[in-house]
Amino acid sequence: MSSTPSEVDVPVAASELVARLSTITVGSDLDAGVSALEDVRRLESWVASTKYRILRETDHAAQCSHARWIDGHPQRAFDDDVAPGLSHAARLAVGERSAIAEIACALHVSESAAHLLLDQAELLAEHLTRTAATLRAGSITARAAQLIAQETADYVGALPAVTDEAAEDRLRSAIDITEDALLEAASSGMTPARLGVRARQVKERCHPSTFEERECAARAERFVRITPDRDGMARLTALLPGAVAFTIDGRLSSIARSLREAERSEATVDSSFGASSADYADAGRAPGGRQAPRTVTQMRADVLADLLRGLIPDNPGQTTTVDAAGPGRDRHRRGDGSHRDATDDPVPQVLLTMSAETFLGGEDPAHLGAFGPIAAADARVLATAATSFLLGITAGHGATPDGPSGGGRMMPVLVTNGAQYRIPAALRRALAVRDGTCRFPGCGRSAARCDIDHVTAWADGGSSEPGNLAHLCRKHHVLKHHSGWSVDPGSSAGVPPRTAPDTAARLVWTSPSGRRYPTEPDDPPPF
Repeated sequence: MSSTPSEVDVPVAASELVARLSTITVGSDLDAGVSALEDVRRLESWVASTKYRILRETDHAAQCSHARWIDGHPQRAFDDDVAPGLSHAARLAVGERSAIAEIACALHVSESAAHLLLDQAELLAEHLTRTAATLRAGSITARAAQLIAQETADYVGALPAVTDEAAEDRLRSAIDITEDALLEAASSGMTPARLGVRARQVKERCHPSTFEERECAARAERFVRITPDRDGMARLTALLPGAVAFTIDGRLSSIARSLREAERSEATVDSSFGASSADYADAGRAPGGRQAPRTVTQMRADVLADLLRGLIPDNPGQTTTVDAAGPGRDRHRRGDGSHRDATDDPVPQVLLTMSAETFLGGEDPAHLGAFGPIAAADARVLATAATSFLLGITAGHGATPDGPSGGGRMMPVLVTNGAQYRIPAALRRALAVRDGTCRFPGCGRSAARCDIDHVTAWADGGSSEPGNLAHLCRKHHVLKHHSGWSVDPGSSAGVPPRTAPDTAARLVWTSPSGRRYPTEPDDPPPF
């Protein structure tokens, strides 16, 4: 089965895209360069869509070819003790393996990768037709389409085994809700990382199974795995409950910071920091034999290795409870008095949000920043053990009626008269819950590590009200004030805000080339 180009849906002027790209010369024309990149993105999406279509057709053709081969090669009589034969149905089933092998060889990928691609093609063609059409039109990326397929695969996979009509309706509803929410986000230009966060939020609102059931099953899949890397290195990967991983991350940073302070307090670079100082010295030795100072990132890796090998004590000089810096610690002073960005110091800065009912003993899950939901018991342990990260407790105020359950979601109540420049602490905490991350398009920096910016500057008449305040990481804060980028509230930029302006500010960024990129605050946890 084949199709001519005229029979295949393509983006508007797809052939023109190819012609333009083959002759484009950007030079100093910013608009021409950005337009060409947009054309490349649309063309890549169309190519991905075409690849999925051809995958399905090739799979069908390969299995038809196998069936014809069986007809021309009757089963020989085998000695059952030596090489038992296959039934006709079993021989036909080999066709699927043959097709996968054919596809894998053609694409130069493994057979498992080919199988995954074919599964995604089937999902898009049979269950996610709107996603497939949007990909074909070039409005979303191939990665976004893959993520939507991944997030709906469990629901689709469960359909054949369902015999109850109500259960089937719940699964189909989950597919529709997931596709709607993620397709809208992907079409607006949300990056894959941010789309993954949105997918986890959506899952909590529409999954037919309870969080407790899914968390129990997921916890059973925990593992530690080692894979080789370049130049004699290896990667140690672990799948752990989110609260456990967060606690480990905080302890590594706490011990590493204490070691760094010990290093700074010593007069020479040959000072000892514990039983594994020789390992540390070797790890930090620069070319030419002179020892280079270790970064906190390197220290964290050294601490992990030596703790697991039993080479250093758990507590080298100070307590090692979870220690994640709260708001405002976005710049740190070096030993020479200068400043450096917080990215030099990978201290976990995470917002833990839970309902008041969960905090007081309920079983509804809490939300740990971009990690997503965690078990209620784990959340309460973190809330009492981790003393310096941002903890948000939501009450039944400002509930929105949307969501598949109809029960609404709890929004933090944001209260201020906007008449003072200084932002009250309670409002800072509520804004962190609202925004979740830096509000620049595609940025995933936690709000706990960002500045709070007046969208319309205070000097220009802007107020300190929630609708005029947004978190920006230091990099994008500087970009706003010292480049051709600008930002306006959605309502004043001709774009209606998605939610009430007193609870969530939609921003529309304008780039130096004149493109406009809207951003929304994070959806609140589905409490």
